Amino acid sequence: MDPKNIQIGQSCIDYIIILNSQQVLYSEKTETLDWNMIWEGQKVSLSDHSPMWSDLKITSDKIVKSSFTSVTIDGFWPRVYYLGSDNHVYQLWWYGSWHLQDLTKYAKATDHLAAERSALTSVKIDSKSPRVYYLGNDNHIYQLWYNSSDDHWNLEDLTTLAPGATEHLAAAGSALTSVVIDGIYPRVYYLGSDNHVYQLWFDGSWHLEDLTTLAPGATEHLAAAGSALTSVVIDGKSPRVYYLGSDNHVYQLWYDGSWHLEDLTTLAPGATDRLAAAGSALTSVIIDGKSPRVYYLGSDNYVNQLWYDSSWHHGI
Repeated sequence: MDPKNIQIGQSCIDYIIILNSQQVLYSEKTETLDWNMIWEGQKVSLSDHSPMWSDLKITSDKIVKSSFTSVTIDGFWPRVYYLGSDNHVYQLWWYGSWHLQDLTKYAKATDHLAAERSALTSVKIDSKSPRVYYLGNDNHIYQLWYNSSDDHWNLEDLTTLAPGATEHLAAAGSALTSVVIDGIYPRVYYLGSDNHVYQLWFDGSWHLEDLTTLAPGATEHLAAAGSALTSVVIDGKSPRVYYLGSDNHVYQLWYDGSWHLEDLTTLAPGATDRLAAAGSALTSVIIDGKSPRVYYLGSDNYVNQLWYDSSWHHGI
């Protein structure tokens, strides 16, 4: 189906947000998200609350191809973040109905736009205040953060705030991932142009650490150029960061007071027979606050799991 010829709209539809092959229709005029989806040319109702659409053509310059990230506030209210075609960061938020906010505009951040197709990552502080991170055209890491006390969005250039970070810029197009420690201290991870994994971390002020240099042996097992990143935190305190090496092994950088590196593909029996595909995405979860799971795509297009229960295992 050619999205330029979609016939919709009694209201003014301003965006088609594309996630994989799913397109979500958004009306700027009414600040509502259409509860109907266009899926491979078929309109499928997901709710009884969808508006009535008449004829309106959508032009190709309104099609958005973006990274996505999300948080849930107070365990109940979802927030979804994406990049618009203007490289602004937008928030879709639910409070009984869906609303849209242009966070770049609200934070007066139009002088520091996201790079085209920048990665996005997000955390929440104290379960209430979201933080959204993106890569700028200057390869700096920016934080959009919400102050719940005055209902205001703000922007910070973390690369400028963290001493020494301007000497270790993110690689163009770097992946981003983030966690929060003790519910209040964010950590943001990115790849440098040297294929090292860097951590921006906050304890009242921002700091930078080169985890590849800090973890013994990690300089011999660099991340592949353009590797995906994913992360979890153990017991709310100990971060884990995962990346793909140039050997298509999955590596874990982990912290217990100092940083360490492990080759999970070597540690998990059978995993060397099921290497990650070059350029595979990565994602991870934590079970019971203690046991991480890491997922990747194999060269056979199977989804593989590396999982931990005091030792590492592999499954498909």
